[in-house]
Amino acid sequence: MKKELLLICIVLATGSVFMNLSVLSARNVIHTNNYTGNYYNNINPDEISIFPNPVVGKKLTIAAENPFDMIEILNIVGSSVIMQKFDLGIYKVVLNLENLDKGIYIVKVKFNSNIIVTEKITVQ
Repeated sequence: MKKELLLICIVLATGSVFMNLSVLSARNVIHTNNYTGNYYNNINPDEISIFPNPVVGKKLTIAAENPFDMIEILNIVGSSVIMQKFDLGIYKVVLNLENLDKGIYIVKVKFNSNIIVTEKITVQ
């Protein structure tokens, strides 16, 4: 069965984001995932580093100039594969990705101010 991936992303002037990710077959929608949030609202994208990308050694470092309290990694169909919450905001974390298959993932970082920044990574 042939499957297609459809991603719709709308960014409003207010900074709000709406994303819909759907996996489609020839006849129907197999899976859909919606996301709404803020896009870099008062967070400069240069103030967060997610490296290395592509991930080769199964370790991913996330560092930011502002404290964050949640990291989530989503697979290409939008399912959460890793989620870590931190009681107090942290500025740096090293994640072990050894249980992830090769592929493309979305890293979602939630800052203490409820701002969410997302970035695509490739695991090799």
